[in-house]
Amino acid sequence: MLNEGVFRSPKWLRNFVDFEINTGKDIKGEKSEKSKEKEKKKLERERLNTERERERAKQENWKLKWDAILNSYNEREKFKDFFNEFYKSILYNYGGRVIFSSDLDKIKENFKGDFTLFDNYEKWKLKNIENERAQKRILQELDDLFNRIVKDFSNNPYDDKIKTPRENGEICFIYTFEQGDTFKMRDNVITYGGSIYTVSLTQRNRFIGLANEISSKSRKRPTQQGSKTGYQQGAKKTHSDNPIYDRYTKLKDNIKLRQEQLNKMSKSDPERSALENELENYKKAAERMKNRHKFENLVSFHSYHYRVN
Repeated sequence: MLNEGVFRSPKWLRNFVDFEINTGKDIKGEKSEKSKEKEKKKLERERLNTERERERAKQENWKLKWDAILNSYNEREKFKDFFNEFYKSILYNYGGRVIFSSDLDKIKENFKGDFTLFDNYEKWKLKNIENERAQKRILQELDDLFNRIVKDFSNNPYDDKIKTPRENGEICFIYTFEQGDTFKMRDNVITYGGSIYTVSLTQRNRFIGLANEISSKSRKRPTQQGSKTGYQQGAKKTHSDNPIYDRYTKLKDNIKLRQEQLNKMSKSDPERSALENELENYKKAAERMKNRHKFENLVSFHSYHYRVN
């Protein structure tokens, strides 16, 4: 044990204090309370500096994103459309039913540091891009349909392909292609091949103009030696439980009928060219249906069940 006199010795005490000051540890080898407090304060300062740096970087990043919108006319206009649509419920905060360029500074102050604003904007832009792609695809389909009607009617300009019935008091325009499929238009709704299109005023007027031109330029289908050769005439009236096969049979009957008519017609007959065009169209349509549905490979046509792929 230490002598009480030694323990109270000023020299011993001085050595003890010197040890703590020089090493930062107490006489037992552990950090002193003063040293611990000092280190704790240092760590707290470092934490606060890190948080401030993160916040500064965050605000700088937000400002860069905002400036990218503000400094581009196209982005600025898109952002206004987005805000008017996405934040419609808070537009009253900006003094009206829509925002203008003069409101952007107020939006900046209200949303400063809020990155959900930009997240929502990017999602809105992606959705608009998808809608634009879908719209372009639909417009291309309508163009293809328009051109197909023009080509079909140019080769076969007959009035038996046209019908104008009334539905719910409105006049419809129905056009039947040589292959048997139909185009139907009522007001601004077009139906074709299982698809229904609600078209714009421009597209509506475009197809109405085509329908009027077809109606004015159509003529009777040519006849030979008193035979009835109107559309869908001359084919055998056979029916099965498969409408696809019925169309195929009708095409084959029409091919046979046109070939018989051409065999009896002179080379100089003015109607010969039209009949030859019809025959060629029938053959192409029949070949496509045969290859697609494998009709000729079936043991029994009537046992065939149509399947949509």
